[in-house]
Amino acid sequence: MLSSPPTDSEVVVNVVLGNEAGRLGDYVGVKRCSWTLDRKPLEGMKIVVNPEDGIGSEVVMTMSSVDDSSVSVDESSFDESSNTRREYYALEGLVSNFFVITPSGVLLTAPSSSVLQGYKRSVFLAAASDLNIPVRYAVPVSCLSEVGCAFTTSSWGGGREVRDIYVDGEHRWSKVEGGENEVFRMLKERVKEIEEENEEV
Repeated sequence: MLSSPPTDSEVVVNVVLGNEAGRLGDYVGVKRCSWTLDRKPLEGMKIVVNPEDGIGSEVVMTMSSVDDSSVSVDESSFDESSNTRREYYALEGLVSNFFVITPSGVLLTAPSSSVLQGYKRSVFLAAASDLNIPVRYAVPVSCLSEVGCAFTTSSWGGGREVRDIYVDGEHRWSKVEGGENEVFRMLKERVKEIEEENEEV
């Protein structure tokens, strides 16, 4: 049984890209299977952290296409077998949903059709709607080097702020020290209000 991490701790994520040889592939369906031969290798790709520091580690899965023609990305890998470039989008973690806040304050998350629907995810999206925070349902891997904030949600609790982002083990981004992202702070406050309102009903 998985132990619950502290809900206010930070997390380090490793975004894992697939490839044409099927080394990992696109793991849209991995979470629908408890412990499969496909999922076990992903567990081994977590970035090693010291749990005594209160830092969690998560693997974020990807897919190489998304049904959103308005999204343009630069992150890609060359597929020699078809002479095309494969573009990647972050989906969700093995035990969490994944969100990014852009420097301009737009909330990015995977398309609902590509991830498991979580209660906390739905509450954060409702909070974004209440606060008129724009939401785009695509997280291009190309944007992960320049984000304002990133966080994960799960049944264990509220948003866990991401401290570092890696892509296939290569460091891409670190949280700026010295203050919480304003959009993330507003979202957490509104989520708390929504949950208190739901308890009163």
